Amino acid sequence: LGSAALVLLALLRGFNSHAVHVIGVVVIVVLLLTLASTLAGALRTFSLSSLQSNLLPPRGEDAMGYTELSYLFTFIYPCFAGLFQSVNKAAELRTPYVSVPRAMLGAVLFTGIGLSLIVVAIAASAPRGELSETDFLLHAF
Repeated sequence: LGSAALVLLALLRGFNSHAVHVIGVVVIVVLLLTLASTLAGALRTFSLSSLQSNLLPPRGEDAMGYTELSYLFTFIYPCFAGLFQSVNKAAELRTPYVSVPRAMLGAVLFTGIGLSLIVVAIAASAPRGELSETDFLLHAF
């Protein structure tokens, strides 16, 4: 499905670049609505005591191992993979030496703030024992 969408966008770009811009705006709006709904769902069960207990890293048998750490990077890496798109489009910009760094810093800040908000909201929504259940996110929200 993702590959078909990319091919469709590439074909649209050749015929009507305004449509691609509109689709991009729709994707950003959907992303922001998803972020807002995730945070709203987490605020429903927000607990300051859960947040405080989840701030420190786990110790002992609950400590994070190689498998958990690899899952974490598997999730986070794709969030930053699109950063180089601004470099690929630099030839089309009037001032790429200003626009590209601004776009990269904006993307890193937006992604970092969004992921941080989600992590804090999830950490405040339940005690550590519930968070370690494999289907927590499916039944919590």
